[in-house]
Amino acid sequence: MATCRVAILAFDGMEALDFAGPFEVFTTVACVHARQRPGAAPLLAVSCVARSLDPVRACAGLRVLPDVSLAAALPCDWLVVPGGVVDAPLSCADTLGWIARRAGQAQITASVCTGAFLLAAAGVVADGPVTTHREDAAALRARFPVLQVLEGRRWVDRGRWSPRRHQRRHRHEPAPDRAAGRPRARGGHGAADGLSLDRRRRCGMIAPMNQPAATPFAPPFADLPPGPCWAVIFSSVRSAEDEAGYEATATRMVELAAQQPGFLGVESARGADGFGITVSYWASEQAIAAWRRHAEHTLAREQGRARWYSGFALRVARVERAYGSTGSHDDDAT
Repeated sequence: MATCRVAILAFDGMEALDFAGPFEVFTTVACVHARQRPGAAPLLAVSCVARSLDPVRACAGLRVLPDVSLAAALPCDWLVVPGGVVDAPLSCADTLGWIARRAGQAQITASVCTGAFLLAAAGVVADGPVTTHREDAAALRARFPVLQVLEGRRWVDRGRWSPRRHQRRHRHEPAPDRAAGRPRARGGHGAADGLSLDRRRRCGMIAPMNQPAATPFAPPFADLPPGPCWAVIFSSVRSAEDEAGYEATATRMVELAAQQPGFLGVESARGADGFGITVSYWASEQAIAAWRRHAEHTLAREQGRARWYSGFALRVARVERAYGSTGSHDDDAT
């Protein structure tokens, strides 16, 4: 039996589990086969393929070392495209071209979660039924209206091309209705929720990661890149409980949010009455969803609901233009 070559795409912002789940399954099958049939040819040869050999950073911070670059990767029998924050690969012609070529040669091509966006953008899936994570179904349908996006389906078997909804079991807290731009009945919290005023101002000093600065606003204003972006607006009333725990968690959330792909900056203020507003800025809705699913952020939200806030509201909006003055600089509307 000839060895089946499995290629799993890796890119900055991918969901670690979307990549590691298939990798673990395929490599475990290969190991079991090797033990049961000593001396036989390997059943599967699994490789991690990325745009270059530089480390890939998953959306939760895990770093992955690719086995081979796109340019050097050989044709594969099975191709797996994980999901996550897919902004970077969607804008990379080399990555989309590689997916299209390898899918055309592969026996089976599968996507996980928002990997369906990449299969569609590469022209691998041009029409017919697909599925993705439930929070991204509306965005997939809007971006590729010819696709039949099936919600509530864990996978769609299209023969050679099979989109899967997600790799993991879910424990969903109510999430913002990002397609409609409004919170659901019990929405979660935004990035770095509930920080004190001085801490939020320090967070405003955080420079956008890998983004060109355009608006020369000084802290406490976020310095955002040109063009539209997304805003998560979190309003809250602080309780008097566990101030030390709140402060420690707030510090950690600022650091963690700034490490996430697609994070652009944050602004915040809180009054003496305990009411505060925090606005975190993101490059895309997918970046917001990935941050919301981050395990440590999920735990912080649960603690906030249980202990630190007597009330809150969350809204998600698209920022089309920005202008203003910092006292030393006036910026015209853009």
